[in-house]
Amino acid sequence: MALRYVTKLKTDRQKRLDWEKQEEIKKREEKELRMKREFERRMNPKTKEDFDLLYAALESKFHYYHINDEQQLNT
Repeated sequence: MALRYVTKLKTDRQKRLDWEKQEEIKKREEKELRMKREFERRMNPKTKEDFDLLYAALESKFHYYHINDEQQLNT
């Protein structure tokens, strides 16, 4: 009886580890797909949301460079 219980615990543990590994793979693949879609939206904007996303990205880059230029001028 104890042997069956230990065997069941080992089996359950292995199933849990397999499930966690599959979830990690699934999350990584979803992240990669999200990044590919985001890249595609920026490179080939089609909708207003795509253009807004592109504009926001460009605006943040411009703001970053503007701040760096000001800091260089002040030094």
